[in-house]
Amino acid sequence: MDVVAITLGDGKERHLKMTMLGMKRFKEAMGVPVSEAAKLPADDVAGAMCWACLVWEEPTLTLDSMLAMIDVRQLNDIMKAITEVTNLPLADSPTNG
Repeated sequence: MDVVAITLGDGKERHLKMTMLGMKRFKEAMGVPVSEAAKLPADDVAGAMCWACLVWEEPTLTLDSMLAMIDVRQLNDIMKAITEVTNLPLADSPTNG
């Protein structure tokens, strides 16, 4: 299983990995399965997908606390990391031009 390192706004290195728990949490938060994430606006999905890929390492991490650690300037890098770890392309963010 692929693991991709990222560093969020708190400076702590974390490791993205999609697990069954992450898939479940994503569906609960977004109302659609991970396989349908590309149908949603990328900016809405990026945070939830990042969180879903982190719950294996930090089970008590909440979506809101994780979102507070993401600087919008990181969105492109986060989306690339999520795509790498899940092999699911996310729609282009408006910040991609």
